[in-house]
Amino acid sequence: MNALVVDDDRLLTDLVVDILEEHGHHAVGAYDGNEALERCAANHFDVAIVDLLMPNRDGIELIQDLRARSPGTAIIAMTGMWEYGDQYLRMARKLGADAGLHKPFSFTELIETAERLAGG
Repeated sequence: MNALVVDDDRLLTDLVVDILEEHGHHAVGAYDGNEALERCAANHFDVAIVDLLMPNRDGIELIQDLRARSPGTAIIAMTGMWEYGDQYLRMARKLGADAGLHKPFSFTELIETAERLAGG
């Protein structure tokens, strides 16, 4: 699986990339939506793991862009918002995300979701 991890929290992005790679997958990080689109222009990703609240291009906008540019890429939306998080995840699903996760999530849950959506 080739994965793109997008979150403005650099520590979380780098940690998720490392965990995916430890499980035998190739992963690339991006720290905002604009950087994510640059990475997508140069690579194909089986799955994109996208935070919903980021500077420069938020996750909702990025999900719409990814869906239009890379319709075969599975998208996992994630949010650390608890008060309105469910609403944001529902909106993300309506706009093209295939799954949604609340932070903090277990890495097992993330890997299982990513592998299932990527087809293995």
